[in-house]
Amino acid sequence: MAGPMLQFPLDLYLRMRKEGGNVLLSPWYLACMLVVMYHGSGGDTRRQIARVLCTDDDGEIVSRFDCHASRMFCRDYRKARHTHSGLNVTSYNGLYHDARVSVSPEFKAPLSSLDMHVHIQDFSESPEQSRVALDGFLRALTGFCFNRDVFAGDSVDLDTFVVLASVFCFGSRWFVADGATRSTGEFQPEKDSRRPGGFRERVQTLSMTGRFQYAQFAENDGGAFEGIVLDLPYQDPRRSLAMFIPAQTSSLEELEKQLTAAMILTCLARLGRRGLVEVTMPRMKVKCLTDLKHYLPSMGVVDAFSDAADFVNMARIVGLRVSAAKQLAVFRTGHKGPKTPEAQAIAKETARAASGTGVFKITVDRPFMFLVLARNPDTVLMLGSFTHAL
Repeated sequence: MAGPMLQFPLDLYLRMRKEGGNVLLSPWYLACMLVVMYHGSGGDTRRQIARVLCTDDDGEIVSRFDCHASRMFCRDYRKARHTHSGLNVTSYNGLYHDARVSVSPEFKAPLSSLDMHVHIQDFSESPEQSRVALDGFLRALTGFCFNRDVFAGDSVDLDTFVVLASVFCFGSRWFVADGATRSTGEFQPEKDSRRPGGFRERVQTLSMTGRFQYAQFAENDGGAFEGIVLDLPYQDPRRSLAMFIPAQTSSLEELEKQLTAAMILTCLARLGRRGLVEVTMPRMKVKCLTDLKHYLPSMGVVDAFSDAADFVNMARIVGLRVSAAKQLAVFRTGHKGPKTPEAQAIAKETARAASGTGVFKITVDRPFMFLVLARNPDTVLMLGSFTHAL
């Protein structure tokens, strides 16, 4: 599962980072979109998707994802928005097909556990109306964080057969008693055409002190990177924010040169040190629209969006192809602490137990990478970089 759920998203992340700026992906929902394409495809199309997912073309990936999803979605996730255990999450996975496409029952059967919603649209008769409705619905799920034309006219037209879309928005209360202290500070943004070298931004910051897991890495330290990995727990003990912070003598670019699934897993496995940490970091809001039709062909999936596509296992239609596939992702760092009395008591007891010990201070004032992690089962919910404030 590390291939489709981590290595494939990392490969996509690195391609997007070449264009500069903040990047944000939901690896689980990206992988689900590709697994749905794999499940419906055959021939070369199927083999190309299997390769980009870094998995064997044995047909078992659908059942493996089905098993993982049944463990991860332990409650009713039929609604897109979920607020529980301090979480504020919006998740949605949709497949939209034209009325001309009669999707086979065998294709649809295993998709419900992947949180995949299948809808019929009248693309051939009302392409613009369908595009506007789809565009508005997806942007509404994000709280209208994105401007109009998520789906431009060239991605939804008279010839549209299938559109894939996913949305994942994440925010949460922290585990830290009383939450985070808000202030302002300086941040050194990534250098680009709009930001000359040496320019520092004034940004909103959050400061927290608690017993956090962290690990320090030196240059060439067992395949890791030069810097610190810090794991900040959310109120829900199964969720946390892992920050990969380059050393002052390094950079996000240097970190990304070593970025692989194995490197990520190595760093996370060494998160054993737990001490009193005071962290000051930007109050992040990151959003990103990912167009898979733009990136996947250069990664080897050349048939799925063209007339050469083979989606024989989805529907028996000559020329059936995916017309568009996009993901909308939003991440916010809140400032509030635990909401329930039980969580507040545990957080305060943890803070008291750490009192009197030395405090390790971390100031995040330069570009870094971050992951939103879920446990039981282990899943990377979000993968992103913060290089500048919006």
